[in-house]
Amino acid sequence: VRTYYAVQNHSFILPDSSVVWMKEGSTIRYASNFLTNRSVWLEGESVFDVKKMDGVPFRVFAGTTCVEVKGTAFQVIHNDSTAVSEVTLYRGAVDFTASSGAQPVQMKPGQRALYEAAHNRVVVKNIAMIEWQNGRYHFTDQPILDLLCTVSDLYRVEVRLSHNLSSHYRFNGYIRYDETLEEVLEKICYNTNLSYKQQGNIFVIYKWDTIQAVRTCSDKCPNLFGQLSGLVGQPFVFLTSQPFSVLPVASDRHQ
Repeated sequence: VRTYYAVQNHSFILPDSSVVWMKEGSTIRYASNFLTNRSVWLEGESVFDVKKMDGVPFRVFAGTTCVEVKGTAFQVIHNDSTAVSEVTLYRGAVDFTASSGAQPVQMKPGQRALYEAAHNRVVVKNIAMIEWQNGRYHFTDQPILDLLCTVSDLYRVEVRLSHNLSSHYRFNGYIRYDETLEEVLEKICYNTNLSYKQQGNIFVIYKWDTIQAVRTCSDKCPNLFGQLSGLVGQPFVFLTSQPFSVLPVASDRHQ
């Protein structure tokens, strides 16, 4: 048996050319005769991009669960301490078996199966369709609401659009499997010219309002414009019409 431990986010190529995109701290084990027995034992979190080999199925074991495929891309997460396993299917088809003797659950792309050993049950739910390719989640002209649903699914957090923001924004680009949530949100905001903020456990995408920001700053710092006036020797005025501006106003002795 061969063992590989990921000291950092890393991709690993198996003997059959299948690729495992491993999260830091994850471990995989596989037999030395892998080409005739394509079985992998996983602890942690990894995405598998499996090469098809006629007559030789590919199996991933995580705790008591087993995922059997022929050629596909899917993610497996297993936590030994909680005895919880999770499988997300990106393309192809898999049979998910929760434990020895259990009936396999046939999964379709865009589905996630969760197994909790403590309750001995499998829950399958539909999630946003995700295009996986070579270590990246790809998006083409993706509506922002669908994108935020995908990000929420990938990172197990709630990311929402501000209630007063239009949903017409679209995203073109990709998310690497090893990017942090903050890096992803920065990328989305740069692409759409938006901003984000954290409110408790929720991340909110919103549009930066310059006028409102200066008004808020003025409310919190009532002496701000007076201090600016002192620095430049001229009074300042805040103009509320668009486009936004804060301008020095010439006094009578300068006119």
